[in-house]
Amino acid sequence: MSKVIKVDDQVYNDLDKLRSKGETFGEIIAMLINARLKVLELWNVLEGALKFSEWREQRLKDLEKKLEGK
Repeated sequence: MSKVIKVDDQVYNDLDKLRSKGETFGEIIAMLINARLKVLELWNVLEGALKFSEWREQRLKDLEKKLEGK
């Protein structure tokens, strides 16, 4: 089932520039949605890696302090 959506002229023109011959606007929009989801997934992975790195660094500092106190 298809639906009609309204977009500004600039959005239409930008989507049209992204289209290859034979591609539909729906295919371009689906590709852009997929790309955005992958970027968000990558962002979450990087954020998790950063948090882990910060936790590990703090844990090492805590362990060094414990060893110095003995």
